[in-house]
Amino acid sequence: MKLLMVRHGETGWNLEGRYQGRLESELSPRGAAQARALAKRLQRESIKAIVSSPLVRAKDTAQACADELKLPVAIDGRLTEIGHGAWEGKRIREVERRWPEMLRAWREAPQSVRFPGGESLADVAERVGSFFDEAKRSQAAASRSTRFGNVTLCVTHDAVIRIAVLAIRAEPLSAFQRFRIENAALTEFDVSEDRVSLVALNENEYLGSLRGDAATQAL
Repeated sequence: MKLLMVRHGETGWNLEGRYQGRLESELSPRGAAQARALAKRLQRESIKAIVSSPLVRAKDTAQACADELKLPVAIDGRLTEIGHGAWEGKRIREVERRWPEMLRAWREAPQSVRFPGGESLADVAERVGSFFDEAKRSQAAASRSTRFGNVTLCVTHDAVIRIAVLAIRAEPLSAFQRFRIENAALTEFDVSEDRVSLVALNENEYLGSLRGDAATQAL
C-alpha cells in the first residue's frame, strides 16, 4: 500500500508563531490555496481512501482533496497533533518568557519533555505506531494482486509525520528537531504486511509560490 501523509495547510496561528496543539486554528488564505494545489497534485495518484486528524485545519485540508477526488473523509484520532498543553495558543516569545528551561529542553532534548497538561513525544509515538500497525495488518489480510493499487491519503500534523519518519528510519526521538514538515507537503511510505519504508519526504514542489516557511513557526 502506498500511504501518503500530508501536513495540513498553513493556518493563521502558523503565521502568528503560536503553538497550536489540540486547539483549533483555521486555514489562512494561503493555506486554503495550498490545500487546493495539493488536491490537484493528488489527481496523479489512484487514491482509494482519505483519513484525517479530527482537528479543523486537517479536516479542511482533507476536504479540499476529497472534493477533487470524489471520496469521503474518515476521521482517526491517532493522527491528531501532539498536545502542547499549557503552551497551546501561546506565541513563541511568551513561551520563552514563561517556560525558558522547558523550551530549551524541547529544542535540545525533545524526548525528555512532557508538556504541562499535554503529551510527550513517546505518547505520540505510541498512537502513531498503532496506526501503522493497523495499516500493516490491513495488507496482511489483502490480496497480493491488489496491494499495490491501494493508495491511502492521511492528512495530519507536523509532529505526527516527524515521529513516523523517525520510527521508519529507526532513529531515536532525540532526533525530532533535526527536520520539519512543511505545510501541505507530502511524505510517502510503502506499507506491506511485514515492513514500512520511507519513499519520499516533504515533497512540495507543486506548491510553487505558495510555499511557506516552517522555520518561523512554533513547532
